[in-house]
Amino acid sequence: IEVLEYSDGLSIWTPISRNYGNGWETIFPYSYNLESGVLSIPKSEDKNGNGILDEGEDIGYLYGPSEAAGNGTLDSSDIGFFRKRYQSTLPSTNHNQLASRFLRQATFGPKLSDILDFPSLPNSNFPDFESWIDQQVLIEPFYHRAYFRQRSDPDFINKYGQSIPGLTIRGVSPKALINEVEHDPDLGIRIPFYRNNAKIACDWNSIIPGYGGRDENYIPLTSEALRIYSEDKNGNSILDEGEDIGYLYGPPEAAGNGILDSKNIEYDYNGIPKVGFHVEKAISLGRTIWDLQLGFTKEKQVVWYEAAINGNDQLRQRIAWAMSQYFVVGELGSNQLGYAERWTNYYDIFVRNAFGNFRDILSEVTWNPLMGHYLSYVKNKKEDTSAGTFPDENFAREVMQLFTIGLWELNQDGTLEKDDLNNPIATYNNDDIQEFAKVFTGLIKQEKRSNIEISFANDIDPLRVRSTWHDMLGKKLLDGTTLGPFSGNGNVSYNNKYDIWENFEDVNGNGNYDIGESFTDTGYNDPELFLDSNGNGAYDIGESFSDFNANGTYDIQPFNSGSPSDNEAVVIDIEGLLDHLFFHKNMPPFFARFMIQRFTVSTPSPNYIKSVANAFSSGLYNGVGSGQRGDMLATIKAVLLHPEARETSLSEDYTYGKLREPLIRIMNLCRAFKLDSLRVYDWILFNNMTKLINQEPYKSPSVFNFYQSDFSPAGEIGNIGHNAPEFQISNDTTLISIYNIYHTLIYHGIIGGDYLYGGKGGQIGSKNFKEAELDFEYETSLAYDINGLINHLDILLTAGSLSEEVKAIIYNSLNQSSLSGEDLVKLSIYLIVSTNEFNILF
Repeated sequence: IEVLEYSDGLSIWTPISRNYGNGWETIFPYSYNLESGVLSIPKSEDKNGNGILDEGEDIGYLYGPSEAAGNGTLDSSDIGFFRKRYQSTLPSTNHNQLASRFLRQATFGPKLSDILDFPSLPNSNFPDFESWIDQQVLIEPFYHRAYFRQRSDPDFINKYGQSIPGLTIRGVSPKALINEVEHDPDLGIRIPFYRNNAKIACDWNSIIPGYGGRDENYIPLTSEALRIYSEDKNGNSILDEGEDIGYLYGPPEAAGNGILDSKNIEYDYNGIPKVGFHVEKAISLGRTIWDLQLGFTKEKQVVWYEAAINGNDQLRQRIAWAMSQYFVVGELGSNQLGYAERWTNYYDIFVRNAFGNFRDILSEVTWNPLMGHYLSYVKNKKEDTSAGTFPDENFAREVMQLFTIGLWELNQDGTLEKDDLNNPIATYNNDDIQEFAKVFTGLIKQEKRSNIEISFANDIDPLRVRSTWHDMLGKKLLDGTTLGPFSGNGNVSYNNKYDIWENFEDVNGNGNYDIGESFTDTGYNDPELFLDSNGNGAYDIGESFSDFNANGTYDIQPFNSGSPSDNEAVVIDIEGLLDHLFFHKNMPPFFARFMIQRFTVSTPSPNYIKSVANAFSSGLYNGVGSGQRGDMLATIKAVLLHPEARETSLSEDYTYGKLREPLIRIMNLCRAFKLDSLRVYDWILFNNMTKLINQEPYKSPSVFNFYQSDFSPAGEIGNIGHNAPEFQISNDTTLISIYNIYHTLIYHGIIGGDYLYGGKGGQIGSKNFKEAELDFEYETSLAYDINGLINHLDILLTAGSLSEEVKAIIYNSLNQSSLSGEDLVKLSIYLIVSTNEFNILF
């Protein structure tokens, strides 16, 4: 690997270009011409060296003061110094190391079996990364909502594929989603849920007959009703046939002792008897009944941890986790946080579409009631001048800033597009926000229905239209064209632009409509928007298009009548704006950079961003894919298979890599050593994660996620203009906390911190007993050979990246510890997860 660096002689050396076997490429934020393998770096305003201020010059020079840019004078620059670093001898890698490195990027962390079973290229011991991705696509998805429904309300029935009563969009009644499954009686009630605005717990508070100590009216069971928990079933105080078989909570010696025994049933502080199936289950397993209680809002987290740790569709789940940080909906700013079904249903948008199309995700998110409430456009109404009210602007702003095009115009390689004065160009302004806010008016929640976890509203089904609240006027788009207007009375108004079916006055006789020529505006009935990939001005087979009428084909006039209904007009307005943003040139590089940062590199090169953006734009990776813009599978392949993600020599470039998300590091430990729940219903639940590491499922502090993509920490990273998003939630406290978490998890499992280390422990559990533990059986079998143990853990936890120096330090620590067996294993694991190699990807 070769790296070219620059310094002005006073400041630090800054890397600007590198070559790691694929030719020279620039390093963010630099983007220079690379022609015929020659790096051409602009060093002066005088590009052509003629000593004259020509057009396109006077835009500043590479290292000049900012005041020189655009000052109308041809300035010169003190060029400074360049140097080249190189590393010619690199550590060799084998199949298992390369597989482990890949899995650390693409999953929540590899298991040993994942590494050993990783596919290889034919007749080679080199990993076949693309085959692994293709295999992941075929694995049955872990749907979060389905997992919840199977283990919660016994009244849930399977509705998948059936129409949803009262819901109509584009004249079609959508079908219930694949995750609307029925309760599984073989699993029983294992997760608390809500019914009729009341929580049904998994302990003695349950109102389900036989499951708890309250009746369906929430009244504690009477003595008469509690007779089933006594040997004296008929209450005659005589030992009758069939009695004396023990009672629910009696000591085992009472059963069959020939005596009619009695039992004083315990009651909680609310007077509810601690009886029922849940209590019976806990006692039969030798667990405390307090294990049955789950903290408020924790149901959806239990599902998330199950998917992350035990889900087989690891790539799908990692994409979903990334997308949940892109289209953020967090508890802070939301309501009714304990209703798990609506949250898991929203999360499943990303699970279902992980290998689908980004455009579908964008639409589903927009119509989802959870997002509608979070960004406050549910019940959003058009401007009312008499009342002095205006449409809410939240979603109109964030759908641009965060979900599609970002703040600044971008080149395809993710670098900033500049104006003639070398200033970045804003993608939109406040007027655009106000204009687009009009689009997201007239949406309300669906009517309540059965078969879902219901509260005061339907937060499961897509939003419905109330057209009288929608602004039917035309909206000016970013490119100056118009969306609408609609008349709002069942007809359509004029769109004030030429459509290809309309007559025009061919003034210059060239046979084409030209700007300025008059035309007959027959009404708003635009063709479905398409991406003109080849620039021929016509829709061609294979080009992406917006399917307004959902018939699966591109239509010149999607509504044959020429007059969509009021409700259809609202849909056209919303979907038309989403299309406008989706087809914006910024969309591919903006999303590409985000996805790269979530999986592989914090500061990707322009070359890397451009490759991923091209895959997103074309819908193809190496010529394979749907061919539709927004193809998620093509995009993730471009992210994970690009040379910048796969080339191990880049570890020698100190600007390369990323700090791993703290939550993923913890999940890595859980997966590597098969975390096993010890709770009655196999719940896996980490506590206090927001407090400890500033990251927790569903707990993003704002729509801007846990951290922002362009965050640059002060110091060496910031000095060279690089980004490192995860450092935004890393501080003195969280860095100490995560090592405490490692220690607690390794040595004690999941357990409440108040019960360890004088109350100063990992605090990762909510109970005073062990809730889950790691399995070190295999590693303990290696404990007799310290070197063998270290090498095994090196592959499993750090992809074989530990240096010989670090291995020697760990070996000496273990050798001098006088520990053996599992104790030695625990220390070795703790030492390795404390290294940079575990906590950082490079």
